[in-house]
Amino acid sequence: MRVRMRDLRTSHHALVFSALGMVLFVPAMITLATVLPLGSDHGLADRMAHHMALSAEARASVRELFATDDTVRTATSALGTVVTVLAAYAWPAELQRFYAAVWELPDLGWRHLWRPLVWLGSLLAVLATVAAVGSLAGGVAGALLTAVLCSPLVVLWVWWMQRFLLAGRVGWAALLPGALVTAGGLAAVSVATSVYLSRAVVFNAERYGPIGVVFVLMSWLTWFSVVLLGGAVVGHLLHLRRIGSSG
Repeated sequence: MRVRMRDLRTSHHALVFSALGMVLFVPAMITLATVLPLGSDHGLADRMAHHMALSAEARASVRELFATDDTVRTATSALGTVVTVLAAYAWPAELQRFYAAVWELPDLGWRHLWRPLVWLGSLLAVLATVAAVGSLAGGVAGALLTAVLCSPLVVLWVWWMQRFLLAGRVGWAALLPGALVTAGGLAAVSVATSVYLSRAVVFNAERYGPIGVVFVLMSWLTWFSVVLLGGAVVGHLLHLRRIGSSG
């Protein structure tokens, strides 16, 4: 397993994937601040913060990234819009290329350029659902409750998105182990996030200012990327072991 991870350069792809996610996340969230109540106590950001068990102080630190009119004007400029659009496509496209490499498949042609954007929309839908469920309770207990309630949804989403990004070139049965491993890893990351993220945000905000909050978010995205990519690798190896034992 370790050799396969190294051959696929999983850690490298995880860093690239998380960096692209950060390039998308910051300008997209600032742009959304023009139309969504990201700074309110009842908006989308507050529900996500509650799900991630952020304290009131940590929430205030995160909101500073999106609080000023100058920041909003900058993010809604033409350049900010172009960067957001490019990152929105490059992020899932990197995931698609990695999945193809895991299954040793050739890259898809121009006819499938729309698939990464559909995946991005599905991710937003899943995140909104998880955030809504997570707003029922905070802390570690809330994270555990969310993991239990949302795990079936996450399993189905990961199972579907692997097949979708691979354009149906791998069977459902072969992709199921990867979906289960990835969903389990994401649940573990969610619980771990509820323990450490709030303190990390406050500490870095006090020491480095808003850029410190970006460091923490980048770290979280890296773990998310490692699970999303590594789960596919482990699932592929489990599939090979299963068909090897049955043969």
